[in-house]
Order: sequence, then C-alpha cells, then structure tokens
Amino acid sequence: MPRRSGGPPVTRFRSIRRLLRLASAIAVLGSAVAVAAVPADAASSFSVSLGSHGSARWTVGASVSVNLKAMTAGTWKQQLWSGTCAQPAARLAMLSNLAVPASHLLAKTTTYASRPAAGGGVTLRLIKGSATICGTFVKPVLVTSSGILHGVDLVGMEMGWTAFSRATGPVADTNYPVIDDRLIDYLAGHHVSVITFTFSWEGMQSQLNGPIPASSTGNYRAYFDNYVRIVNYATSRGMHVIVAPWQADADSGIAGPAWRGQLVGSAAVPVSAFTDFWSKMATVFKSNPLVWYRLITEPHDMSTMQWWTTAQAAVTAIRATGATQQILVPGNDYTAASQWTDNWYDTAPVQRSNAYGWLNADGTGKPLFDPLNNTLAEVHTYLDPDEGGVSAEITSVTAAREHLAVAVNEARAHGYRLFLGEIGMYAGETTDDGHAASDAWRNFVSYANANTDVLLGWTWWAAGTPGWWDDVAANGGGHYSVTPTNGTTYTGDTVNMKMIGGDF
Repeated sequence: MPRRSGGPPVTRFRSIRRLLRLASAIAVLGSAVAVAAVPADAASSFSVSLGSHGSARWTVGASVSVNLKAMTAGTWKQQLWSGTCAQPAARLAMLSNLAVPASHLLAKTTTYASRPAAGGGVTLRLIKGSATICGTFVKPVLVTSSGILHGVDLVGMEMGWTAFSRATGPVADTNYPVIDDRLIDYLAGHHVSVITFTFSWEGMQSQLNGPIPASSTGNYRAYFDNYVRIVNYATSRGMHVIVAPWQADADSGIAGPAWRGQLVGSAAVPVSAFTDFWSKMATVFKSNPLVWYRLITEPHDMSTMQWWTTAQAAVTAIRATGATQQILVPGNDYTAASQWTDNWYDTAPVQRSNAYGWLNADGTGKPLFDPLNNTLAEVHTYLDPDEGGVSAEITSVTAAREHLAVAVNEARAHGYRLFLGEIGMYAGETTDDGHAASDAWRNFVSYANANTDVLLGWTWWAAGTPGWWDDVAANGGGHYSVTPTNGTTYTGDTVNMKMIGGDF
C-alpha cells in the first residue's frame, strides 16, 4: 500500500477503516431560539449548549450552559422537558433558577445529574410569570458509556526532521503553523468531540532519552508550548484529544515508528528510547482525563512482531507513569483495516498479520496486555483503489464497509475494540458504481452505527490551519480538507464538511 504525499510543510499518509460506538446521550441539533407566549416586555433571546465547557454531547452529570441577552430582569425558572418546543411531552427536571440582572445579560452553568431518555428529544424551557421561552431542541444520539467520539485529525505540527535545525529547533509559522484557538472554536461549533493532534517526536525530544520539552527556552520550548496550549484549549471545550506522533523519513514521507529516519528497534533507536519518550510524554498529560495516546502513525515495511512487541513495551511504560487514559495501537502495513488478517506485508522470514500481532504481543499466545484493559487497536481506511487516499476515486458505495468488516469481525471474535483513526473521501466525487460520495459516507455511518460493540469512534482526515491545509480532494496527498474556508474569520465550510458535519 503506497505512501501519500501531503501539504505544507510535510505530510504523507496512508490509511484504512471505520468506526463508532453507542448507547445513549444527547447532541445539540441547533442552538436557536424558539419563543412561545412571550410578552413584549420579555423581549428576549438565549442560547444553550450541552456538556462540559460547551461540548455538544450530554453525559451524566454534564453541564447546561445558558447565555441570555435582553431578558427581562428577575427570576426565571429553568426546566428540561422531553419532546419539542412545539410539542412538549413531560417535564424531566427542574434546574436551578436563573436570576437575570438589570443588565439583562447572564452566563450561567448548571448541572443535570441524570441522562434524559432517548426517543423524543429534549428542550430547555425558561419561565417567568406568563412568559415561556423554549429553545434548542436536542435529539437523542447513540453513545457508549464512555461517550462516542466523532472527530477530525488536526494536522500541521507534524513536520520532517530535515526541515529544521536540530541545534535550534523548529521555527513557528515557518516549519509549522501556530494553530489559532479559533480553529478549535470552529470545530467545537460543529460538535466535533475528538481531535487526533499530530506532532513530531523530534520536535518534542531533540535527543534520545532527553527531556521533554527539548529545551526550557527558545524554539523547542515554543513548539512544546504551542502544542500543549491547543491540547488544553480543546479539552477545556469538552473535546477529547488524541496526542499522536507522526514521523517523517528523510524524504518527508511517513516513516512509522522511527526517530530521525531510524527505525525503533534498531541499534540507533532502541526500544528503550521509544518507551522513554512515551513515559515522558504520557506524564505531561496524565492528569487530563480527556487526553488519549496514539503510539505512532502508520507503521509499515517492518517486522510485524517487532512492531507489536515494541507496542507492548510502550503500553507498559505508559501505565507505569500512572496514566489511565485510552491508548491507541496501530498495526503494520499502514494499519490498513482491510488487511488486518493478511500477513504478506511482514518483512520477517515468518510472516505474521496484525491480527496475530495483537494476540501474541505479550508473548506467544498472550494478547497485548493493558492492566486497565483500556487499549484499542487503531485502523485506517480510504475508498480509492489503493485504500490510501492517493486519489479522489471512490471504488464503490460500500467500500468502507467492506474494508472495515475484516478488522471488525476479527476484533469481535477475539474480544478487543477498534478506533478508526483516518477516513476520508472527496465529497464532490461520484463512486465507480454511480453513487454520489455522500451515499458512500452514509453507508459508512450506517455500518459504524451497527457495529458499536467493536467500533468506538472515528476521525476524518483532516483539518488544519487555513492556508496550510486547504485541499479538499486527494491530488496525490489525500487532504480531504475540513479546514474553515475563511482564514480571517475562521468560518465557512468546505464541501467535505458540508457532507459529514451532521455526523459529529
């Protein structure tokens, strides 16, 4: 499966599969204002958002944030009802009253400690005397007990190690874009619940076994601080963030588990250096429960078992720090979902599949071991003939379903779970069997929703800084941009975002 080249300053990727996962929660369908029986003196508007820090997902104990403008001063009752504004059914809960001051402006967060039943929708109603204002219909969505994650890969801070001086470190807005908080706001506004945020191992740790950040001052420190700033801001908005090293080779292609072009497990980069890196990187984020860890991006052209035993060592090292969050482990062969049970890509004399690797990572007959049972296998898929996003071609409306079924069925049979770390297609394309790309996307979502016992979520490839990551098609690099189209205001949806935006 060939590599793909991508946008500034460096990027080649490759991929395969799908996912999701479900049970029952609530996502905002609109944040509007519907008004019923409102006297003139109540001239009012309000908006609400559900979930911690404005996240659009509802989980038990999450917050309801209410912002009011031009509301009549005084005390307003705040209630949750099932049904819609036009057809309320039953009152679910009385929330704390809202005391609107003389300024008529209020920002308030309250908490609902139960989970509304799925089925008829939920509305928030504000009541003062004879005035009743009802806004923001929310609909039930399927979620797992830990929350379903639908999101995007956030790119730009991954970069080739040949592109910057090792002595002085990567230069902001030259070797990587300084990501604007407004990009996170844009994604949060589309109800994205997870971002996979790529970075360069060499940018974090300039010497094997050295400190993270690589320096307390200068470019290396700025690189680290810029990365952590976005992680913290995104999680403050209620998003999960998957921290994910993306490694380049000497030609700026995808290198998999490597440091400065040398494979992990070689004499130049021993496995102990990889576990040292992950021990330090996990420690940086272990106090943030919304951070997950992906060990590396797309291993390939290596021994399958060399990779899986390395992955086991990294999982063990992460857990030794006290970090409890999810860990994502990709497979060999660019972690292609459709080839999860194949073995032809193994460079060892005795060839093994990724399916075998998972089941023997901790020794013969011993599956990959996580004492917290909180590790997922990550797979990727694209819908072109090469399944790597090399072209905008979509082979069939069912391509993603067919690719994913290989890994999903294997994981189900052996009791582990998956995360789809990359999927993408060009929304303006027609499939080879005559369907619009949107039909292929809907087919994927349908399959993912039907396999929630195995698939925990997905991230779309990719979003980035306007001007750095704008290509909406493949063009040899598979960008499939969902970057905001207006780089001044961070607004505007690409054709790809218009196709997938309702499924976050």
